[in-house]
Amino acid sequence: MEIIILPSPAEVGKLAARRIAQLIQRDPATVLGLATGSSPLAIYAEFEVNFDVTLAISALLVLISAVLLISLKLTSLWQPSEQISPSRFARLSWS
Repeated sequence: MEIIILPSPAEVGKLAARRIAQLIQRDPATVLGLATGSSPLAIYAEFEVNFDVTLAISALLVLISAVLLISLKLTSLWQPSEQISPSRFARLSWS
């Protein structure tokens, strides 16, 4: 773990936003967990100012949304097999 002390919340927001954008650019399937409350406000402010960072975050959110929608669609299609067998296979219903 690296600890970096910066002079202001704005500087922390800039550094954090830049690092988040770099991480997302390296791995678009990155999952973020940000604190609630006022802690991430400086990061969000930097996202607003720096379009490249915002674009990287937006791409991540689009990817997450697509994965969720596909998962929900596949989950609704999955039904237990009508056949009774020891292996209990399942089938997809595309109707």
